[in-house]
Amino acid sequence: MRNRTSLGLALALLLGAVNGWATPIPRFETLVAHRSLPKSPLLPKPVSAPPFASTKITRIDTTLHLAPDTGVVDGHVEVELSSLGTTSQIALLLDSGLSVSTATASGKSVTVQNTPTQGYDYATLGITPTVGSGESLVISADYSGTLACKNQGCKMGAPLGFLLENAAIPSVIDQDGIGGYNAWGASRTLTISVPTGTDVVASGDLSGTSQANGESTTVWKIPGYPSYGGNVVMFGQLSTVTVSGASPKSDVYAVSSSPKYATDMAGWMTDILPFLDDQAGQALPYQELKVFKLPLGWLDIFRGTAGYGLTLLSEDYAGPSDAYFEETLAHENAHQWWGVLVSPSDIRNTRWLVEGLATLSQIDYSAEHLNTVGSREEYLARRYREHWLTVHYLGDPSLPLVVQNPSSIPQDSIQNTLWAYIRSSAMLEHLRVLVGDDVFKTTLRSWAKTCSQQFCDTADFLNVIQTTSGQDLSKVFSQYVWDGTAVEPRFSFTQAEGEKPVVTTEGIDGQTLSLRLQVTLRTGEVKEMLVTFEGSTPVELDVTEPVLRVRPNPLHDGFVWSRSAQPGDQDFDGEVDGFDVIHCARQLGKVAQPSQPGGEGVWALDLDFDPRSDANDDGTIDESDLSAVTDLFGTVKGAG
Repeated sequence: MRNRTSLGLALALLLGAVNGWATPIPRFETLVAHRSLPKSPLLPKPVSAPPFASTKITRIDTTLHLAPDTGVVDGHVEVELSSLGTTSQIALLLDSGLSVSTATASGKSVTVQNTPTQGYDYATLGITPTVGSGESLVISADYSGTLACKNQGCKMGAPLGFLLENAAIPSVIDQDGIGGYNAWGASRTLTISVPTGTDVVASGDLSGTSQANGESTTVWKIPGYPSYGGNVVMFGQLSTVTVSGASPKSDVYAVSSSPKYATDMAGWMTDILPFLDDQAGQALPYQELKVFKLPLGWLDIFRGTAGYGLTLLSEDYAGPSDAYFEETLAHENAHQWWGVLVSPSDIRNTRWLVEGLATLSQIDYSAEHLNTVGSREEYLARRYREHWLTVHYLGDPSLPLVVQNPSSIPQDSIQNTLWAYIRSSAMLEHLRVLVGDDVFKTTLRSWAKTCSQQFCDTADFLNVIQTTSGQDLSKVFSQYVWDGTAVEPRFSFTQAEGEKPVVTTEGIDGQTLSLRLQVTLRTGEVKEMLVTFEGSTPVELDVTEPVLRVRPNPLHDGFVWSRSAQPGDQDFDGEVDGFDVIHCARQLGKVAQPSQPGGEGVWALDLDFDPRSDANDDGTIDESDLSAVTDLFGTVKGAG
């Protein structure tokens, strides 16, 4: 007899089917306020394709009558399955205020067992006789009750409510404990009826509307493909602003009584959509893209997410600035590609190709549309310095970006954010510098083309980027994606007169490290070259002119925390001179602390803070750090 996944494990894998993915970067203040609260359990995500063992779900059709003011629900669901081995049961996960009353299937006897657990109703549907290998079956189940909304799956009442899966819309769990992630590629149809006068916006393509008996009914369809872009439903009294000239047709929805920013968001979308089209190399395939502005104050209720053709974001993200709200809107819409249409099948163990790619997209969008600093490269280097600061002073750089076991994923909210969003996007930027902008752009387009609505994972991404770049990046992935360690090389170089310079690294023993070095000649000319270091083995550079300094491209800094091997040297020339003293003196008083007045980036840091000036590594640059430079003033390369 097949071993059944325990109920507790299945729930631990399933819950949070929308809130656990494709969300904007949490505000630092929110994380600090709530870091002691338990984090939503992780989703059940396969680690290989296909992930299902004995059952494949091919269709999930839900019909729902909802009273938004009371939460009273009357529902019906049809689940079509194909048995690959033998199937004796499936389960439905619902809000704790609901229960399944009856279930039927042609030629079978179906029993129902409702089990309250963790604020949900877990309804096991036993099938007799079992479904044999190659046999298909449609199970119909009726359920009803009043939503309790003890978890984050629903909210009732005016002026706005919402439903996610696991609440009034049941999640399906097969007998192998797979659920949440649409591993099977099942199509989904939601038919929802609400009192006339209540507006409904949901994920999926709108395929029908009708009115009868005092109810308005809408039908929403999500095509069948492997994804964790499940059902999301918003309802209330809504207003709409159309995005001018958008393809696909796009509209911004908001609560009628709180329309602020809806017009601004519609304007921003005229830049965001072409940006995403260019990034993915194709337009979004939806009938309509629906962008929903969640009201101010919803940050702790439902801060935002993305589903099939539906993007949601709370107005609370406008708090720091309109520009921050705009770039976060770019992040959330980027999830239409990186999360909804391209859903890595190893998401149970990683977030780097979902949250990491969306964060990279967010910063790229700002570099293109909101940059007031200088060149694109200067802007990106500045933004990725934030990644160095947050991970170095607050986080753990040793955790693999793809963990072996989901239990290794940080449960502390700050550490989880640093792992999922910050380190992941820094790694992607590191890869972009290695392969070059044009190749990386081709990589993302190929990733979207190859893996949209398909089973793909990190190994497939490695294959795509190696194919487009012609580089062997297997060691990069094995060391820093599937494994983890802080990357803190220290550089020095020597150059005899008339000879080529020789660069030596310290601090990466046993590692292979590829970098784009910036080699500054004494004439002021800067040459870039791709170099691979094997531990401390010296590398000769193909330069014959006299060299002033050698350092990695600053765009590596988010992931590679490089310093000069000479203490006190701030600019990689191997000496401690007036420049180093002045540079450190200008840093006095700076701190690497998030949420500073006038700060920049996603967590409001002073991005002028240079960790290379923080000699004692305490996150504050003070007189002791300056003394560490002045005490070595006059150190000349090769002296002594």
